[in-house]
Amino acid sequence: MISVQEKLNVYRQYLLRKLTVKHEQVITDAKEKAADSIHTADVKLAEQKKAIEDRSERVAFRDGTKIVAEGKTYAKNALLSLKREEEDQFVQDIIELAQRYLGTPLYNGYLKNCVDDLAQSGLPVQRLTVFIRPEDQEVFLQDAKTALPGFTFDFQTPESAFVGGFIVQDTDGRVNYDYSIRNLIADHRKYIGVELRKAMKGAQE
Repeated sequence: MISVQEKLNVYRQYLLRKLTVKHEQVITDAKEKAADSIHTADVKLAEQKKAIEDRSERVAFRDGTKIVAEGKTYAKNALLSLKREEEDQFVQDIIELAQRYLGTPLYNGYLKNCVDDLAQSGLPVQRLTVFIRPEDQEVFLQDAKTALPGFTFDFQTPESAFVGGFIVQDTDGRVNYDYSIRNLIADHRKYIGVELRKAMKGAQE
């Protein structure tokens, strides 16, 4: 069976080349925003320093530390927000790239591996509802004839946001296996985030 990491690596090399320039700009923008935030905090500190000259040294130090901390916190949150936005965009780019592989031998091999995995799951029923693209139903049935003999399948067309793969359910809700491409990506978002940070770090160096 092709590992998940091997499938994702098919996408990774293409996307890293495509996104390097954009990641460099994101990093630059993040640094500029962080610098602006700290500068604003320094200006605010200078303005308030004059207003608190009549306070004791201890109170002035406390207020000044608070202002600087607020500025640093804002800068940190701004960076985290930009990283989350960039990660969301990276995931969307992977989804768009995955759509290009639909119907290819690589994608059909993924479907076969999923059917084989489903056959090993110990299904308690033999009549299943399968949410799958109409274009993939024939491939699914060909694989299921060997892996799931004696099973009956009711095909349903998934919602428009569905990318590929399939979801299997039964009428009683005892069976729910999600082999969709979106779920595959969601399950490995942490890995995707790590790869993105590697790419951003490489672009920064």
